[in-house]
Amino acid sequence: MQLNALLDQNVVVLTASRRLAHAVRAGYARHAQAQGRAIWRTPRVLPWSSWLRQQQLETRATSPEAAQRVLPRAQARVLWDEIVATSRAGHDLLSPSSAARLAARSWRRLHDYLI
Repeated sequence: MQLNALLDQNVVVLTASRRLAHAVRAGYARHAQAQGRAIWRTPRVLPWSSWLRQQQLETRATSPEAAQRVLPRAQARVLWDEIVATSRAGHDLLSPSSAARLAARSWRRLHDYLI
C-alpha cells in the first residue's frame, strides 16, 4: 500500500527526524492537490522522538505510577558530564564537555534505533 493511501486512512507515520516528517507532510500536500482537493486533514506524521515523548506524557497522565521518569536534556547532560569527568579516560581528554555531549548523543541513537 502506498504511503499516501495510508495517510488518507489517518494512520500515524513515524520518521527518523523532524526534517523527514516535514518532507512526508509536504509530499502528502502535493498528492492531495494533485487529486484536486482544496482542503485535507493534516496527516499524522511525527518524528520518532516526538512520538515517544507524547507516549510518555500520555502514560504519565493515565497511570502515574507506571510511568518512568524521563530526564530533561539539561539534566541528562549534567549526568553525562559527570560520568566523563569521573572516568579514567576523562582525565586525558582535551574537551571532556564535548566527549560528554557525543556520548549522550550516541546513547540516544543506540536507544532510538534499538541497537
